[in-house]
Amino acid sequence: MCWDWPPAASAGAAADHPGGVIADTRAALTGKLSHEDLTKYNYVQKLLYAGIIVVEIVIVLSGMSIWKPVQLQWLTALFGGYDVARYGFTYLHGFDRRVPGGS
Repeated sequence: MCWDWPPAASAGAAADHPGGVIADTRAALTGKLSHEDLTKYNYVQKLLYAGIIVVEIVIVLSGMSIWKPVQLQWLTALFGGYDVARYGFTYLHGFDRRVPGGS
């Protein structure tokens, strides 16, 4: 896998500490993100891919809460009620479709 965890000792300075996320984000926003090794994901990519996984889990759980609101009352209540779960599901599902790598 290309996640390289724990980071290799010979990697660059940004790969040796958690501040690499901030450094990679800053470099990406300024257009200076290095693309030397295309076989390894940078910290921004790793963070976004992990975020999509969290969004997918919330989509499934909110979908279950609007599919069976009586049987899964605790889950529906966790989302703040049926209407909130329904709007959240719709919003997140739309967001997920617009992000590359989303389902």
